[in-house]
Amino acid sequence: MPRPKYERSTQAVRRQQMKKLYEGGMKLRDIAAVFNVTFQCVHQVLTRMGVKMRPRGGNTGSHSRRRK
Repeated sequence: MPRPKYERSTQAVRRQQMKKLYEGGMKLRDIAAVFNVTFQCVHQVLTRMGVKMRPRGGNTGSHSRRRK
C-alpha cells in the first residue's frame, strides 16, 4: 500500500515533530513507527535538518568485545 502524500506545510510540521522526538531521546526506529516510514527516512530527514546524531548503541555488557 503506498504511503499518503503530504503537502509541504504538513511535511515541515512532521519534520519538526521528528526532530523534537529524537532530541527528546526517542530512537530512530520508534520515530519511524510513529510516522509509518523507514528508520533510514527519519535518519535522512534529521541529518538534512542538521541534527547531531547520537552514537549507536550496542552490547556493552561484561562479555562484550565493545566493553570499555
